[in-house]
Amino acid sequence: MARGRAKAAGMLGAAWCALAWLGGCDAYQSPKFEVARVVRTSETSQGAVIEFEIVGTNPNEVELPLHDVRYAMTLDGRVVFRGVRSAEATLPAHGTQIVYLPVSMTAEEAALLERDMVPYALSGRITYELPGSIAETFFDAGIRRPTVPFGEAGRFNAGDVESAPVEAEEPATRPQ
Repeated sequence: MARGRAKAAGMLGAAWCALAWLGGCDAYQSPKFEVARVVRTSETSQGAVIEFEIVGTNPNEVELPLHDVRYAMTLDGRVVFRGVRSAEATLPAHGTQIVYLPVSMTAEEAALLERDMVPYALSGRITYELPGSIAETFFDAGIRRPTVPFGEAGRFNAGDVESAPVEAEEPATRPQ
């Protein structure tokens, strides 16, 4: 009985190795993402929206489609936003792409941005798709959906958050 289980486990391990090899899992480097800037895009008596500009860099010779972005922001130790959105972008081969992530907050939370040295943290994960038909099949079936983390922590000083968006010089994906 134990010999049968060991043989089945060995066959399963060999099958996973073959699938990983066929899927080209280790042939590509993960993209990198970093926060470039934050902009206050709107403000009313009821709340505000700030937008983080995330720059993705692809070190690979092939483009990488981006999918879901899951992210959260804390301000002064309190979670003020948690969300999921579509990246609606593709990282070009050996290139960069900007993804904009909006963060909405109440007027009370937005008032914290007017104080000096308010701690904040933005963290998240971006799901991307590897090239190739087998990798695409694995992605669509939910077997392998690679993600890469991004994040930044620091302190906002009063006036650090720009008051109006600046248009990007390269094609970018901005939420509607």
